[in-house]
Amino acid sequence: MAKSGKNFSIGTKIFLVSACFSLPIVVLSYFVISNIGDNIRFANMEMAGNAYQVPLEALLKGITDHQRLVHDCPLTAAGCSAKIGAAGDAVRRDLDALRSVDAKYGTTLEFTAEGLAKRGRQQDSAANLGQSWEGIATGLAAAKGVPDPKLDAQYNNALDIVATMITHLGDTSELILDPELDTYHFVVNTLNTLPQNQLRLARMNAAARDAYSHGSFTIADRAALATHAALLQSMDIDQSTGDTQTALHENQNQFHPAVDAFQKEIPSVFQQWSESNSKLVASTKQISTAEHPPVTYEQYSALTQKAQADSFLFWDTGVRNLNNLLQLRVNYYERRRTDALLLSALALLLAAFMAYSVARSMIVPLNKLSLTLTPGATLLASSIRKIGDPSGSGVQDSETISLICDELSAHADDMRSTANALERLVFGSGRVSA
Repeated sequence: MAKSGKNFSIGTKIFLVSACFSLPIVVLSYFVISNIGDNIRFANMEMAGNAYQVPLEALLKGITDHQRLVHDCPLTAAGCSAKIGAAGDAVRRDLDALRSVDAKYGTTLEFTAEGLAKRGRQQDSAANLGQSWEGIATGLAAAKGVPDPKLDAQYNNALDIVATMITHLGDTSELILDPELDTYHFVVNTLNTLPQNQLRLARMNAAARDAYSHGSFTIADRAALATHAALLQSMDIDQSTGDTQTALHENQNQFHPAVDAFQKEIPSVFQQWSESNSKLVASTKQISTAEHPPVTYEQYSALTQKAQADSFLFWDTGVRNLNNLLQLRVNYYERRRTDALLLSALALLLAAFMAYSVARSMIVPLNKLSLTLTPGATLLASSIRKIGDPSGSGVQDSETISLICDELSAHADDMRSTANALERLVFGSGRVSA
């Protein structure tokens, strides 16, 4: 049968009391460490999202380049067949890279049938993107390299899948919820503004190609180009300018001082991107208002290609620096978790040591007191037996009785002293009976 609490030794009881008071330390340590772990998981999820976006960005570039080549560099022209073939091979390599990253992070980022379905994105998967590209390749072969409006619809469908997958990874990787000002504002660039900008530039090039094909621009051509120019300025350039400047200004926080690479690399690639896009805005405004466009389609297309190349360079440099900032955050929280574990362990050890010290300071004196009381109790019992033995064999003479009484008196003094010592032990030195 298990011992009841009253049968425990005083040392055991002291340790049980100390264990009860140590429980809050354990509970608080759990929540502190768990919260730190959540912050580490959050940053790692963001880096997983960035890793997934890398092949998607490559596909966005590869598919738009392939579409432009099909229109601007027909297979019958010298060298065009090789350029289109190389662009197609690049897309297939990027699809392989996407499948690889999907195998690694797809479940984590909910690129599963269930994860996509609950957001109404069943068609926006790596597998469907691959099928869409194979449909483009088959259609292009059937058309023998001749541009076909149906092919453009297939290109646009593939690009829409890429764009939606980027949106999806932003939702599931926590990137859109980044808690720090510098990384939050830069995530707006890498996740929203720059992919949007890259798609817009491809559509602007397509709109200009259609307008130039008409011989003279129609009202619809001018309106489309003017709209593109306005959106490029307000939604891309102005948006990115504000976010980039804020990210640079806020790039010093609890995780790190201002990061040199971020402060040096981002302004230069941003400036390069901003200038090429601003030139495209100015040129688009010109051709959308002038009766006779001041530039040829080839010249305009070169501007869009330069702006797009700078956009991808900005994204590549940006996401590399963003990952560096996220890793600094992970390192910071891992150090905090280690410190929290060490301090919690130290607190528990200190509590155990103090409990042991207190218990020992009580048990040792009590043990000595018990050893002092035991002989007196034994003598008392023996003396009483001798004096009061009804058989007559006990002590009868007064001298012997007097000796026994003297011994009892001495032991009574010892017991009184022991009682005082016990009282001091229980109540402290400030409360001792007379």
